[in-house]
Amino acid sequence: MAKKQTMTFTALPNGVVGTGADKKVRLSVYIAPRLSNDAGSTDKMDLSAFGDWVNWPDTAKDISYKVSFNGGAGVTATPIGDPPIASLWGMLFGGTTKLVPHAFDQALTQTKIPLTYPVKDIHDKIQEIYTHFATHNPENFPTVGEILGGPLKDLTDGFLPTKKPVPNGPALAQGGMLAAPLVNVTQDNFKKVEAFHAPFNPDNRITPAPPDIDFHQMLSALGRYPFLMRLLGIVRDLEAAHPGALGNATVQVIAEWPTKASSLVPVVTTNCVVSDAAFYARPRASSPDLSSDGLGMLKFA
Repeated sequence: MAKKQTMTFTALPNGVVGTGADKKVRLSVYIAPRLSNDAGSTDKMDLSAFGDWVNWPDTAKDISYKVSFNGGAGVTATPIGDPPIASLWGMLFGGTTKLVPHAFDQALTQTKIPLTYPVKDIHDKIQEIYTHFATHNPENFPTVGEILGGPLKDLTDGFLPTKKPVPNGPALAQGGMLAAPLVNVTQDNFKKVEAFHAPFNPDNRITPAPPDIDFHQMLSALGRYPFLMRLLGIVRDLEAAHPGALGNATVQVIAEWPTKASSLVPVVTTNCVVSDAAFYARPRASSPDLSSDGLGMLKFA
């Protein structure tokens, strides 16, 4: 069972600095590994199986970068800022750090929901009750008969005396059988609501097990801490010579390091806009995902 190391280098445009002959584009590159085996197994592995990642800052110091616009020849890109700190990486990760190859279909099967209820059915029933009495009794309280015979009937039947069949009634006398009582679905649904929201219900508790966090999950958690991502070398800031006012373009970061041959490195391009004074990510022309206010926020409306 051979190891499989896939690494993506995503270009994140970040403006233009300098003037004249010293004008440069600035960008960050986000480095994301997916470490697994070629057998497709989800058995746990040790990080020691992937020498590049036992101490990534040591590997990162030997990476050279180029930036390519519109698929053209790469232009040398220079890392800026402080270099990654190997000792900090060692405090978080090591050769014995566990990693689990990613499986897309595990999350749902590992989720246990002890109790639930049909929310849509409950919503529709409540809406039916309110609509009925708002229409039929806009000013006066409904009578007992209207309550028992209206849309509340499915709920009130549970509090009324049950009509018991006569033991030797006509059905039995003719050799027939008494029908089994029907299940009141509405009552059953509302009982589920009551059980779901009951405090201290032992049937509705999940006792969480201590999380067994693997290497990939640790890196994902670092997404909230961009400063740490830079200290660990997961994000590197780069500068490259300004390519000219290209307008709408694509940009790609090309990375080279001594052990690259052992990695699968897909081509990842970022749509961007390059002008004399600006360099930023470009949303799609149709149904753009980002807001038009220049803040780069996702649109939810």
